[in-house]
Amino acid sequence: MNVCPDLSGFQQIVPCGIGDRSVGSLVEFVPGVQVAEVQPQMVEAFAEVFKVQICPVERSGMERQAVNPAME
Repeated sequence: MNVCPDLSGFQQIVPCGIGDRSVGSLVEFVPGVQVAEVQPQMVEAFAEVFKVQICPVERSGMERQAVNPAME
């Protein structure tokens, strides 16, 4: 979800093949909104829609693992 990203890169492409529309972000409709405000609501909605339980994971100590090492 585009909350408050830098959208300048999208000026160079046709996102999703839709040439007559521009990419937007939530901050255009809710000035000052931050990811930290939206994330808990998105996680809750995702869990409800997909009928899953979301379990928090501590990021410290996690190592990045490639799904396909050949693509590194």
